[in-house]
Amino acid sequence: MIKRLITAALISGLAVTSAAIADNTEYVSIITKQLDDVETRMKPVMESSDRQMLRVGEIISLTDKERNGAYYLTELEPNTNYLIVGVCDGDCGDLDLQIDDPSGTTLDTDVEDDDAPVLEFKTDADTFYYKLLVDMVTCKTDACFYGVGIFKTDAEPASNSSSDYSGVIDRQLAAIRQQVTEAANQNGREVTQIFEHRSMLTTGSEDVIALDDIKTLERYVAVAVCDQDCDALDLQIDITMVGTEPDPIAETNERTDFPMLEFVGRPFSEHSATVRMTECSSEPCFYGMVVYALSDKS
Repeated sequence: MIKRLITAALISGLAVTSAAIADNTEYVSIITKQLDDVETRMKPVMESSDRQMLRVGEIISLTDKERNGAYYLTELEPNTNYLIVGVCDGDCGDLDLQIDDPSGTTLDTDVEDDDAPVLEFKTDADTFYYKLLVDMVTCKTDACFYGVGIFKTDAEPASNSSSDYSGVIDRQLAAIRQQVTEAANQNGREVTQIFEHRSMLTTGSEDVIALDDIKTLERYVAVAVCDQDCDALDLQIDITMVGTEPDPIAETNERTDFPMLEFVGRPFSEHSATVRMTECSSEPCFYGMVVYALSDKS
């Protein structure tokens, strides 16, 4: 959950500078600012899942697409959760990260085609170092600068009361709204929330929710989130015309616990959302679903 939310937040919000800059000091300043921005953007995401964060280290260096960076992290605390986030300059198109223990076992890897990789892992009780691999996959110049931020994260004490679960959903929806708003603003659009629904489901069950305020040919974003006991949630948007069966126009196509779908309102149709709880470790699981209207700025 945390890794996916942070990846979405970083990709939608971090700006990189295309660096026709001769002075390496300026490159370092760019990377330092990006790491600061990462920390700022991560805070609401972490708070949405009742977790704290502390930046405990950083690495700033440069490499080309023919070389990998390798770092031995020797000061990580035992039995502790960590996030490692990578950033790079405007000449870098794809940066990958991997974290291994001393036996060579890979604890996490991010090889997606983006320049903001995120690793999430937990140290064990008796490992004295971890190996971090940095791979500059795409670099348009002779060498690209990159930075790696190392963050310690700790969970807040768990609670099983419904009010606490509701608070988790509140914070997750607030973090999602920030991401949707910032992405829309970058594309010259405004965001207006038109619908919100909250409930709970057991594994394999679903809710079908009528969406009454969808307007023809207007663009929308629907997002669902769930509590800390939920590992996967499906979301589907359907339309129904008179005398026909529901027809999906947007649906989840990957395993995720915060599905996000864009769709356009269809004429002569009733719209509905189906939320399906696919994995829940402590039943039932709470969830929230919102729909935002996207409109061009006047």
